[in-house]
Amino acid sequence: MDMANQKITGMSFHHASVKASNYERSVEFYRALGMKTVTEWGQGESRIMMLDIGDGNIFEICAGGADRYPAEGRIQHVAFAVRNVDSAYDIALRAGAKSVMTPTVMKLDDARPSKMTIYVAFVAGPDGEQIEFYTRKF
Repeated sequence: MDMANQKITGMSFHHASVKASNYERSVEFYRALGMKTVTEWGQGESRIMMLDIGDGNIFEICAGGADRYPAEGRIQHVAFAVRNVDSAYDIALRAGAKSVMTPTVMKLDDARPSKMTIYVAFVAGPDGEQIEFYTRKF
């Protein structure tokens, strides 16, 4: 099945971004998950850092989020596909994340066009942003 975008050709995912209330804390947390700095710019409350999550996709941290944004925004969560959900969950907790949902098998019997089983865990990052670690079970 061809899933290519027929309206905007060449479109692909580039990055997700979080507005951090404590820039250094967020950088430290995401680096503890194994992400590596691609580039950074700006100063003070205008700093931005792009981190490679490990496959060329980018997670961006922006300074200047202190007291200006609700902990729970319009974006529900960011999900990272991983090989080992349990390990990713444990690493995130050791890095300071808070557990939202322990690793759980979810049977999606009502998924269409076919049933599917996933294995997921959720944590809250430094600013309460929810992070999902995801793998599909076959």
